[in-house]
Amino acid sequence: MEAEISRCSGPLLCGEESGSQKGAAIMWELNHGVNALATQILEDPFPFVLGSHLALLNSMKEGVVLVDEAHRIRVRNKAARKLTEDLLPETGALTHLGDLPVTAILDDLFRGRRRLHEETVEEVETLRSFQFTFTPCWHDGRIKGVMIVIRDVTRERELHDKLLQAEKLSRIGHAFTELSHQLSNPLSVLSGYAQLLINMTQETKFHSSATKIFQAASQIQQMVQHVLDYVRISKPIRSRMNLNAIVRATLDQLEDQLQNHAVLVKTDLDPTLPDALVDEHEIRQALINLIDNACQAIGASGGEIEIRTTQREGRAHLSVSDNGPGIAPGHLGKIFDPFFTTKSMGKGTGLGLAITRSIAEGHDGSLHVETALGRGAKFTI
Repeated sequence: MEAEISRCSGPLLCGEESGSQKGAAIMWELNHGVNALATQILEDPFPFVLGSHLALLNSMKEGVVLVDEAHRIRVRNKAARKLTEDLLPETGALTHLGDLPVTAILDDLFRGRRRLHEETVEEVETLRSFQFTFTPCWHDGRIKGVMIVIRDVTRERELHDKLLQAEKLSRIGHAFTELSHQLSNPLSVLSGYAQLLINMTQETKFHSSATKIFQAASQIQQMVQHVLDYVRISKPIRSRMNLNAIVRATLDQLEDQLQNHAVLVKTDLDPTLPDALVDEHEIRQALINLIDNACQAIGASGGEIEIRTTQREGRAHLSVSDNGPGIAPGHLGKIFDPFFTTKSMGKGTGLGLAITRSIAEGHDGSLHVETALGRGAKFTI
């Protein structure tokens, strides 16, 4: 095996990738060997280490980075370069790993205040999650360097989030299915009598009160239906449909509502978009949810919504964007959670985006958001 050495702040070792090893358990087994390699590198400014240690490092799927006491990067294996091309500096001291400040962490490790440190960081721009494990490298009774093991845990985080989502869905489903049955009959009676009162009090002072009762009952019924839509387990009924046709039909359905919101809707529909295997009712529901979300973001003053269809890599993309205020960074991690809402009481159930994501995932797809404060938001299925 031939190693290639280039300069960072100190020597940089790279080699041919010869396979992959898995996880932190391997790192513990290799710790003695890595310490030996670290000692050779840190003591020799131009190391040509061609032994089994370097071969093992370069065979790993996990990234391995070695920093010296000045926090300079002295070694990174091939996986580290691939994983961290935008996270690690090429020269100078290592102060950050992406958005994670590491100066204090490294200082504590070199001074013996910590024996191990682990952090998981999510890169907002790339939607990738990385786990960083910091381990001091000892030789002759002193710490000669710190080894940083880097793992891309994006897939693990996604699977974990889906598991939590499934657990939430199961709990909500069992509780609310029972509750909805208990609410259904009284609500139907209340709505029926409220409608009767509306008809009987057309020319009286009670007409307004009767209307408010009916509207309140209807709102509760809608909330119940939203939750049932979210937790229902039935499989979608799919057929080959053109998304552009679904968009046009949905906009026709919402024409009056959009005019009341003083919303200008623009469309950019790909005329070459092939038919997709979808449940028309569910896709229309998802689109209505996204349009309603955009209307509420824009507010009563009106604004613009753009609906686009595109195709990339054999998949259809449907996006709804608005020119509203955008989404606060602190809310981004919660907007798809059931019942999370920033709207005032009575303005929403906090289920629209959760239902839409559930529909997208039920079609083997996903729902993503792009936003910036003051520049609106764009949701893409």
